[in-house]
Amino acid sequence: MEISILLAKQILAMFLIVIVGFCSVHFHLFEERDTKFLAKLNIDIICPCAIVSAFQIPFSMEKLGGLLVAILAAVIIHVVYIALDYCLRKPLKLTPVESASVLYSNCLNLILPLVTATLSSEMVFYCTAFMLVQTFLMWTHGKALVSGQHKVNPRDYLNPNVFAMGIGLMLYIFRISLPEIPYTALKNIGGTIGPVSMLVIGMLIGPTDVKKAFLNGRAYFIAFLRLIAFPLVTVMILVFSGINRLHPDASRILLVTLLAASSCTASTIPQLAGVYGDEGAYASTLSIVNLALCIVTMPLIVFVYQFLL
Repeated sequence: MEISILLAKQILAMFLIVIVGFCSVHFHLFEERDTKFLAKLNIDIICPCAIVSAFQIPFSMEKLGGLLVAILAAVIIHVVYIALDYCLRKPLKLTPVESASVLYSNCLNLILPLVTATLSSEMVFYCTAFMLVQTFLMWTHGKALVSGQHKVNPRDYLNPNVFAMGIGLMLYIFRISLPEIPYTALKNIGGTIGPVSMLVIGMLIGPTDVKKAFLNGRAYFIAFLRLIAFPLVTVMILVFSGINRLHPDASRILLVTLLAASSCTASTIPQLAGVYGDEGAYASTLSIVNLALCIVTMPLIVFVYQFLL
């Protein structure tokens, strides 16, 4: 219960930063080009620094085993999610953008700072497991779903965050510690991920008609699937599949996985929809409603998880 309350406070504080970002663009303090610059700075520099610095912890087989458990959990969750979406798509008349919005969560911009604030910076190490699996699926299954194009472009995986995960993992496995000055620089840059990520999210939705978004009834149904129905399936998997018995610290490690799985819609989906499809505006609407409602739903999902353990 204590973690749920702390989580709710942190999400609310982050949402206030989102509002600041929204107002800065909505009232023309900053322009759209400023948003793109800050978003690129966050994705290409700040996030990779946070990822690499997260791997700068003492090596132990226990932590490596925990990372493998987190990767296994992430794979199982995504396979189950995709199977559920396949079964529900026709009965619920889900469009490609709706399916993608349900399947893929904001496990980067929201979860990295959230885990740092509510658990510890050391637990960010386990965030990379979910990010690794989702990054692969996002640019294969997710892109094909939204665009209707099933050809995989290897260049989609050549991004700084993937490189950061690879570099961080190699440094960790080979027990290479960065010198104090470069590590301090990395840690300080990565430490800004929380406020910068929230500002970017707010600035991205700044030009949209928020009132219209919240009057869209269908958006609430998609939010229910993304924030409640599918995360409850995740809770069942984590609690009753036996995966929580594979590691001494599995309950805390899998809590990180649960946070990533129960987050709001990935901010990448509106961008994919805008580039490859014709539902960019609708995808943004789904993202806005998801972001607002996850303030309430994420702490509740964590409470259910802890209650069932």
